[in-house]
Amino acid sequence: MRSTQKLSRKEAKRRMKEVLQGAKAGSIRDLRDLQKRWPEDFEDAKKALSIILGHLKPAGLPDLDHPFLSKEDVQKVVLVRTSVAALVVAIGPEYTETLEDDKASHLLGILFDHLVDFLTILDITAHHPIIAIEDYDPRRTNNYAGIGVGAVYVQVILDTGLKYACKDEQSHTRAALVDFVLRNWLRGANRKLHGKMELVEYGNVERLIDCLSTVLNQKSTKHILQARVMALSGRRMRQLAQSFCHYCSGFRTVNARAYARDPSKLESAGLVTLVSLSEKLATQVPSFSRALERTGFHTLALSVAYDFRQAPGPQGKQGSVLEHVAFWLLYLNITRAWECLHVIPQLLSSKLLRIIVDAVCTPGSQGKCLWLGKDPMPLIGRLCHHPRVFSALTGAGAFEQVSEHNWEVIRNDRAFCGYFAPIFAAEDLHYSIGKRIEGLVNPLICACLEHHSVGSVSSPKVYQCAQCRTMTYCSQKCQQLDWNSLHRAECSKACIHHIECRMQGIWLSHHTRVRYLYTLEVMLRLVLTTPKEKLDLPETTFSNPIYISSGLQMPMTVSPCPSYEEFFLLTGKNLLDVHGDDTRLFDDNRFRAIVRMGENNTDVQLVSYLTMIGLHWILAVAAFDLRVRDKTTDGQDLRLMLAGHVKILPSLVGLIEGM
Repeated sequence: MRSTQKLSRKEAKRRMKEVLQGAKAGSIRDLRDLQKRWPEDFEDAKKALSIILGHLKPAGLPDLDHPFLSKEDVQKVVLVRTSVAALVVAIGPEYTETLEDDKASHLLGILFDHLVDFLTILDITAHHPIIAIEDYDPRRTNNYAGIGVGAVYVQVILDTGLKYACKDEQSHTRAALVDFVLRNWLRGANRKLHGKMELVEYGNVERLIDCLSTVLNQKSTKHILQARVMALSGRRMRQLAQSFCHYCSGFRTVNARAYARDPSKLESAGLVTLVSLSEKLATQVPSFSRALERTGFHTLALSVAYDFRQAPGPQGKQGSVLEHVAFWLLYLNITRAWECLHVIPQLLSSKLLRIIVDAVCTPGSQGKCLWLGKDPMPLIGRLCHHPRVFSALTGAGAFEQVSEHNWEVIRNDRAFCGYFAPIFAAEDLHYSIGKRIEGLVNPLICACLEHHSVGSVSSPKVYQCAQCRTMTYCSQKCQQLDWNSLHRAECSKACIHHIECRMQGIWLSHHTRVRYLYTLEVMLRLVLTTPKEKLDLPETTFSNPIYISSGLQMPMTVSPCPSYEEFFLLTGKNLLDVHGDDTRLFDDNRFRAIVRMGENNTDVQLVSYLTMIGLHWILAVAAFDLRVRDKTTDGQDLRLMLAGHVKILPSLVGLIEGM
């Protein structure tokens, strides 16, 4: 019995030796034997892998553009095709997971030494699927076949090889894989090459999506992908953004019939993953976010998801595909300033509000819409203070998009009324502000604090500091006065602040800043309706209380503040000492001067407004003369604003979490 087993082992070893020799010589039969029965002996496995990789040389391929291949050329193509199929067995998880880590690392190291040649073969396969697909016929085989083959093989390498390519000396390997994934992704979106997408082809597109998802979510490759995308030229960046639109439109094309037959059986994971990938990459590469917005991807994705709104979300997750897509589009854009002012208005104009309302009003899901436990309505309400967001919410008919039945449900249900109160309060407030300033041709609030005391007269002509471009004046006289008193000391710092805000897309135009200051005028009118004798003020030497209004919660609440120190304490709260060194972020000379203007004058009232765009704070402060009123062109009263200033503060991520 023992001798029989011994002979069988010797026979198996001899047979494997013959197979390896035949495979090295280019025997198709022996290569297929390796594919079916991979060597159990590790030394034989290393030899087999080296033999297979030896056949995967781009230089050995014939000219595949030639309409007719000779018998010898066909043999070369078959050799490469069989070698590629055997390679997947060699590096696949079924085999590598049975090895010890050092052996698996050594085996994959052999692959990494030949990786460039293998990826070149896959690049050629993308244009000539005959290399990987037996009996390939371009008339009946889909256009994405070669690209899908490359995605499948690279996904195998990513799944099994990345954990062995984390060392610094393997950085070139990770970079080569990322470069191929990016090339393959862009190649798949070439409309001239592929034309209209068919149902059978979207399976290959989903393989591309899986590859890009793996690269973006792996720590060892994520930073490489970010660097590659950042380095793209403007034209290539635009192509990358358009590729997401192409794949998103393809989802609509290939799934329309299946959705019409049975919405409950539609597989939506591909669309949700595609949208999440686009938004994750956009958060890491701002230039890509801009390119994505210019292509109209966000409105397209929301439109596609709305067309499939009855389909379930990804398997194992509650909520519809529409809710999942809306979640990714909203929450990864609402924390960034530029996106808040550009993407969110697009979404509001594309039925975002209707999606939220429908989700909340659906029977059995009250208060249980997806949003991962986060309430989107206060976030949208907080953004209404910006004219662009407010215009999208009202001017584009976002409220009219909601069905009359759902509005009836909201009006008749106290819980629903409370849920939508933030956005209704914001709409009422900012609508009244817009009506108040719409008659002003060129609203100018001079930055000079001595503007009224020196008798300056507002004029249509605007003067601006040429260096920092942050201060605007009604005359050269006011500009000179402000330079001598305040701006000389703050100009260089304001210039740097202006550049930083421009880079982050948060700089506010003069007209927008004026709107914030007129917001304070409306708040002041609300404050003065409160009898002063009911205000419980601490004892103070100052006679005039200062009012604080926070835009972080709607409706806005106003509280009194008796002095300069109390003003900063209530306005900033924990923001003042965020650095732990008693640094007061709001405490600069201009704000100090504006606050002191209201402290010792009973006829002057000062109001502040603190709100957010993305993760940026916006603080507006204005001092009003209670005795004098201005008139708009249509005769409406506006309280005389003696001074006002709007300041933008940088991202304070740690503080936002506590909001």
